[in-house]
Amino acid sequence: MYTVDGDGPISGARFDVRYYVLIIDGKVYLHSTMVFSWPLGLKYNPNDTDVENQVIKSYFKTHDIIRTKSIEAPLKDEDGNKWNNSQRKRRRSSATSSSDEFKKADVHGWRDAVADALDDASGVFENLKEITRDDPTKYVLAGGDAMIKEDGSAVIIEFNVWSDMSVSVPYSSLDKCESGCTGLFIQTADSADNYIVTEPTAASHIISAYGNFEVVRDVVSMVMKVQPADEIERWREIVVRDGDE
Repeated sequence: MYTVDGDGPISGARFDVRYYVLIIDGKVYLHSTMVFSWPLGLKYNPNDTDVENQVIKSYFKTHDIIRTKSIEAPLKDEDGNKWNNSQRKRRRSSATSSSDEFKKADVHGWRDAVADALDDASGVFENLKEITRDDPTKYVLAGGDAMIKEDGSAVIIEFNVWSDMSVSVPYSSLDKCESGCTGLFIQTADSADNYIVTEPTAASHIISAYGNFEVVRDVVSMVMKVQPADEIERWREIVVRDGDE
């Protein structure tokens, strides 16, 4: 697995990526808001046979964690939005990428890697696409987990239906702070490691939950037909791809 270099508190730690996909009207969309979670005080060791260390699911029971702040909405330029413009989607090929370019923390690159991995695995959605195409009243919101490999590509681990939606109301998750609050990972050019982290506090825990609110807002816009997908900057259609583009 890829881990961030440097001397910061998350250096050398394995991390998870939580992403959200919406299947509606026979199509699949990936939301640009993702959550990247690092356990504090636990370095990644590929030879460690302890499942609790390799498959960290009980963050709040075993470790404090750092989560990225919400990734800003993809910016538009004269050619449109790179995130949801099908002709400009970013691709990373393990055959041409060097792990050196991932030595600094880059949540944008990791987000693109997840999008590419889902494109390559898009066939898993065929049944749900057919169901939602035949019945416009049906839709599915799923939260998936991914991990980043040393070459910068993403590995899709699993999907969970309606995952983490309870924390879209920030104060409802504060009870978890009793055993471990959430800190924030913030990218910055002012740090030698390309990022800073905050202390895990109740305030940072609330802020980290607002990213999920953006997902809920955009899901409602799609389901209620408030806006078409191409007008919602954070949706990117997952499509079948033949090779790199």
